[in-house]
Amino acid sequence: MPTANFEGFAFRLSGPPVALGGSIPVGTTLDKVILTTRDLLTETGTKGGGSQDAFGLVSGESATIQINGSVIATTLPTLRGATLTTDAGTLSVFLFTVGADTYAIARAGTDFDAHTQITAPSVTSSFAFQSSLNPITYGLLPEGASTFTAATFNTQSSGANPNGQSISITIGTTTVYDTDLERGNGELTGGGGTELLTTLQFSDGSILGGVEALRYGGYSGYVTSFSYLFNAEKLNAVGKTLADVTGVLNSFAFDHDLDWDDVGFTLAAGPLPDGGNNDVPPPPPPPPPLVRLDGTSRADRLTGTDAAEAIRGFDGNDRLTGRGGADVFVFGTESRSGVRSTDTITDYQAGIDAIALEGGASVQSITDSGTAIIITLVGDRDRIVVQGADLDVADIDIVSTSGSFLVL
Repeated sequence: MPTANFEGFAFRLSGPPVALGGSIPVGTTLDKVILTTRDLLTETGTKGGGSQDAFGLVSGESATIQINGSVIATTLPTLRGATLTTDAGTLSVFLFTVGADTYAIARAGTDFDAHTQITAPSVTSSFAFQSSLNPITYGLLPEGASTFTAATFNTQSSGANPNGQSISITIGTTTVYDTDLERGNGELTGGGGTELLTTLQFSDGSILGGVEALRYGGYSGYVTSFSYLFNAEKLNAVGKTLADVTGVLNSFAFDHDLDWDDVGFTLAAGPLPDGGNNDVPPPPPPPPPLVRLDGTSRADRLTGTDAAEAIRGFDGNDRLTGRGGADVFVFGTESRSGVRSTDTITDYQAGIDAIALEGGASVQSITDSGTAIIITLVGDRDRIVVQGADLDVADIDIVSTSGSFLVL
């Protein structure tokens, strides 16, 4: 099932949770956090001929909400509007509350480092926001997205014809968000633009054809509004800039796939750091299985390797050496075999190796002789002598298990 994963900054408000219509007192601090939303696109109600849930956030829908990489909710909480007066000005925000914490989503472009506390009483809306909230409008971008901005040549003309009677010509700004920094491969939010080949007119009356361009916008309400970006290299070759353009005389579709910088876009901001936009790091891989090293019912000398091993002497007075690796020395049913034996561990590594008791084996006593730790087991009173004058009783990690400790 498709998902819409967005990330950005939000504020966490200090103090008790804020209810619908509740007030936010002076002195409430605003802490910057990383907000991530993972929206399974299951809400398919239509609105204006499209999917109401396409990228929008709707109160009550299924969506995983993370703050600084930790999941705080799996359903989008109720959103309500508020205007906050802070030490850096006024913010129009949407609030939501989870448990004892209230969070504020501010519009894109907010300086989250400048707003640190509430400086005048602020009141939230008494009504829940029922429409779909556009995450990009409120600074939430696709996970891993980078922001590109560019100056654009903007035109408005009457009717649906882009070459109709001109109403206005201005220079504006267009912003797009791309997750892999490459134009033309669909990894984009904010519109990839229509690729064109254009003929331009300049303020000095000259004309230049064959200029690759991107065009955004369209026809709405008897007015056609377009924003154009042109191949900067073509303009520079004739000593022109975007400010010299006075009109687009004609254009037609043309597949050129220019890079972002070819048409004047510059990288404004890269993806957020790990902690919210990106997934919580996966758990470390499990350790490799222990290599089994078994003795016999006689007195054995068992020596391991640099690998991690499970060393089991069984009956007899055994001498056990693990060498390198995180070794486990295993003792079990032989503690009740009717024969008392003493096993010696020669190179126990505190904080690395362990002693495992299986099959009902248990400790009767453990003492420090000064040169070794001596463990006596219940039953035959078998002894485990852990050599090492620098060892303390607390250094010995003893693990009790039911059944068999390890089957390889």
